[in-house]
Amino acid sequence: WSSAGRRPIRPAMDSSAPEACAAAAAGDDAARRRRLLAGAAVFGLALVLAGAWWLGTQRQLPAQWQAGADRRINLVETDHASLDAQRFKALTSLGRPGDQAATPTDTLVLHRSPRWLVDDATRTRHMDLHRHVATVLEAPQARLVFEDGVTLELAPVARGPSGLGAAFWVLSALAVALYLAAVAVLLVRRTGRDALFALMSLCQAGNLALIAAESAFSLGLPSWLLEHEFTARAAFDLATAAAAVHAASLYPRSRAAAARRLAWVAWILSA
Repeated sequence: WSSAGRRPIRPAMDSSAPEACAAAAAGDDAARRRRLLAGAAVFGLALVLAGAWWLGTQRQLPAQWQAGADRRINLVETDHASLDAQRFKALTSLGRPGDQAATPTDTLVLHRSPRWLVDDATRTRHMDLHRHVATVLEAPQARLVFEDGVTLELAPVARGPSGLGAAFWVLSALAVALYLAAVAVLLVRRTGRDALFALMSLCQAGNLALIAAESAFSLGLPSWLLEHEFTARAAFDLATAAAAVHAASLYPRSRAAAARRLAWVAWILSA
């Protein structure tokens, strides 16, 4: 109390209190972002491991193949004793033991995705071959006929996650890294431009994941992957293109109205 007016004396305010509160709030927000990013990383890794487990259950012939002359495919590597004598020889047809006639093979069966096949007839031939190979690999036994007339019957086998190859794991790691980059951008900055960048990153991460899955197979693709791969990759590409046009239309701001119309056109065309 002051002696003159008997008024209470207020304690001096600490000028550093607002800064301390702001620093604490910023620290809490950073911790929350780290937790969300860690959760996203765990989710991404879980998806990769689940995908690896599923791919490892898909049956394949115990051999590696390579495109040869006259659109034929050659056996280049195998760990199966009965196939070892046919190394570097061309596989002329592939079917099931009960089939009346085995389907002739073609180098298109080594072309995993129809994405870059511009000819409709070639794309149709590609899909028919892959559907046939998928049907053969789902059967208990496969019949292989080589150029020298040798016919072998083998049981397709599941290789497990350890047999998917190094390319699968490298591409999967790149896909997860790109996915986490998109998540980090959304956690730190939430503007429209950043959302467009994150969308493009996620689409390309999806493309990398599909390429990784395809790399795990030397001959043919599983039926589910074969039927949905082209649609999924086309959707990823169209969404990436539309997002890129939208991002480019944000500048200059003096033409914002025309830019918005351009962005809408891009999204409508991609849909």
